[in-house]
Amino acid sequence: MDAVDLTRPFRGSAAMAAGLVTASQLRGPRFRRMFPDVYVSAAAPTDLMCRSLAAAVHVGERGVLVGYSAAELHSGSCADRATNVARTALVTRSPPTAARGRSTAARPAGGYPGRERS
Repeated sequence: MDAVDLTRPFRGSAAMAAGLVTASQLRGPRFRRMFPDVYVSAAAPTDLMCRSLAAAVHVGERGVLVGYSAAELHSGSCADRATNVARTALVTRSPPTAARGRSTAARPAGGYPGRERS
């Protein structure tokens, strides 16, 4: 498990698992909830950099930051302080099941009952 740094946006569940905080502490005045299960110190500024880092923790490997948020993280700050975080979630779909997909099994020699060839 990676070390949890409470001075940057972090996953609350990871901090609790590491024994650094309790659920009641996360709900208290010491931390601010940025996204589901993503927290930051209440003393941290809520500028675009902080919000972008929190969004990056939130999307993890399921998405990417785009636009001003990506520029901010790559030292290309070009947005004003109030700009919203831009993120995109990657959507993955499981491959179709055999019932919905095409069967690769060989057909019976006489065909399927009720489906005689003409």
